[in-house]
Amino acid sequence: LKAYLKALYPYPSLVPDLRQSSKPLSYPPAVKISGRKISWPKASETIKYAVYVMERDTMGGSSFTAHCTDITTKRKYKGDKGKSYFVTAVGVGNNESIPSKVITIR
Repeated sequence: LKAYLKALYPYPSLVPDLRQSSKPLSYPPAVKISGRKISWPKASETIKYAVYVMERDTMGGSSFTAHCTDITTKRKYKGDKGKSYFVTAVGVGNNESIPSKVITIR
């Protein structure tokens, strides 16, 4: 069953807790980049962070889809060269902030 579900849902996801407030966090994390390391300061009301990678929808196209690549309590992530990322702060009930600025690792 686990392998079947992993094939259907290859990316981590944040399922809202309907028992908690559905009010989204209003501030994005202030991300910084150093080499391949993405980091951000602790944000109030935040219990974890979601890191998303941007992937091009079609070859040579100009549209992108964001896929969650990590859900973490740490305030850092090591990305891959040539990929673009953004981070959201996650509060109680899995409410996400608006996305941080998109950064690309060169």
